[in-house]
Amino acid sequence: MIIFDMYAYVNALRANAAEKCSFAIFTMIIGLLSRSIIVPGSIIVIVSVIIVAAAKVPTRQYIKLLLLPVSFLILSVFTVMVTTVDNAENIVISASILGQNLGITSQSMEMALKLVLKSLSAVSCLYFLALTTPMVEIILVLKKLKLPTILIELMGFIYKSIFVLLETAQQIYVSQDARLGYRSVRRGYSSLGQLISTLFIKSLHRSERLYISLESRGYTGDLRVLEMSKPFSRMNILAIVLIDSLLVALLVFIK
Repeated sequence: MIIFDMYAYVNALRANAAEKCSFAIFTMIIGLLSRSIIVPGSIIVIVSVIIVAAAKVPTRQYIKLLLLPVSFLILSVFTVMVTTVDNAENIVISASILGQNLGITSQSMEMALKLVLKSLSAVSCLYFLALTTPMVEIILVLKKLKLPTILIELMGFIYKSIFVLLETAQQIYVSQDARLGYRSVRRGYSSLGQLISTLFIKSLHRSERLYISLESRGYTGDLRVLEMSKPFSRMNILAIVLIDSLLVALLVFIK
């Protein structure tokens, strides 16, 4: 989360937050609606080029972030690829397990590939928004869309609480490590258990102090922040329309 927040403020893509939110949302929807592998594959390439070339996010760091959901996708892809293959055609590999003929067919491999590309295209769109747009600007866009105030405030507090949680965990870890709490595997597991057990209580206390400090400054349920005025760019809007129009054309004509 700290990496996302850092790049959200220091990236080179200084566009209006509404433009970036619109591009991320519409592009993600197009990718999820696609039935081919070309559209989500194109989205991954286009969005990745924008993040690396326009926003100046380091390529190596972005690839690391993009590989994070791959571990979760492996299990999903495996369950999709492996299916019963009794009298099935185009079998790639099969085996009999507990009386059931299980295997992988060309159709299941194609379905798994579509699942992976769709998921990564959605993740790349979310990464684009997270790496180029600070949470404060996203909240301001949601307020302009007239979303319920309670939902927006909860989102802001949860986002802040994540940083409180990470900072508290870091402080506890440094304190344990200074006392040689991780010098062996057995001692490390014991220290990790203590960290987890005390993390929630300490984070809860810090969150309560944060809320009290807000109330002492006149908080009444609506967290107001200064809005940095960024004008709309005709070039950015034109680029968004052209890219999404091209993707919609691919969506319609390529099955």
